[in-house]
Amino acid sequence: MPLFFAFPNGVYNYVCAECTALCCKGHGFGGSLERELRPLYVLYPQIESLVLARDGDFVTLATTADGCALLDTDNRCRIEKEHHKSMKPTVCNIFPFNVFRRIGKTVTVSPHFLCPLRLVVPARPGEVEGTHQALETQLRGDDVLTAEFIKTKATPLMLHGELDEAATVEREKNFRDLCSQSLGRQNFRDTLKSASKAPQELERFAARAAALMRINVPPRSRPYDELDDLLLAVASVQRLSLLLMSTEGMLRALLIAELVVRRAWSLTTVPLNLQGAMNLVSGFTATGRLLGQADEPLKRGIKSGKKDLTFQDPGLTFAAFIALREMAGGKGVMQSLEEALPPEMPASDRSALFQKLGTLLDTGPRLKGTSP
Repeated sequence: MPLFFAFPNGVYNYVCAECTALCCKGHGFGGSLERELRPLYVLYPQIESLVLARDGDFVTLATTADGCALLDTDNRCRIEKEHHKSMKPTVCNIFPFNVFRRIGKTVTVSPHFLCPLRLVVPARPGEVEGTHQALETQLRGDDVLTAEFIKTKATPLMLHGELDEAATVEREKNFRDLCSQSLGRQNFRDTLKSASKAPQELERFAARAAALMRINVPPRSRPYDELDDLLLAVASVQRLSLLLMSTEGMLRALLIAELVVRRAWSLTTVPLNLQGAMNLVSGFTATGRLLGQADEPLKRGIKSGKKDLTFQDPGLTFAAFIALREMAGGKGVMQSLEEALPPEMPASDRSALFQKLGTLLDTGPRLKGTSP
């Protein structure tokens, strides 16, 4: 079963001793009943009473906000201390690289940003935890990726349809590798432009989007800085949430993410880290999906009723309905919003409106990943 690691190779690292066992608190744990949990039931029969669900061979057990029943007061796993790390369920051993989805028969592997991951630049494959080959060896060696596990635990991703499943995976691998090559060398905006078939159009879109969002960020390319590395490191993960968009639309959505992150970063006095960058980027996915349509007319429209677009503010609600009317008439998303939003509408109201419309946006489905 082919794998796609949706993050650059050798740049994500973590040190468990620096964490307070966040992954062991309130998020549940589980594994293969026959291969992993039956031996633990023998060692710790009490945990059988913590079973929440069973999907075929995969069993999920409860944990509390204070921690897993097998977490000791020193924030170390009792299974590992009393027996061996190999006795722990694989989903625990491979955390945070345990977010599985699929594009057709290809399983995508992403990190869970609950973990306080570190960004390592330049990349050091083989020396850090986020090394693709080491993770693949463990996944295949532990026989985690059974057809049953993938069917129940790896969500099939919806695709735009301009490319088939194999071509989509190849495109995403190429983009991930482009980001890897840019780390420490090239800014995020220029990396997006190098991935675009119309880089000048992408630059013009940046200026137009900044004006629409009332973000006073210079639309032109800027010198490379540390924020570029954070964006480059999370971009491939974020793209898995944008696969319903066209190739160029995905690039525009990532550019929207950069505008938002840079705007927020200019305010904070605390250095941004991977978690902060990813939280901001993913939090504004809806805005990116909406504005990333640019002047492409909506083929499927907005899934909404009057109640969905009521903001308890007459002006904001009216602007939303005007924008939708223009989109329904065949105008592109950006043009419709530019004509519907009054110049005096503040950035805060615009942001709320974009998020709401983006949440209701129906860009698909076009093509659905198939079962392995």
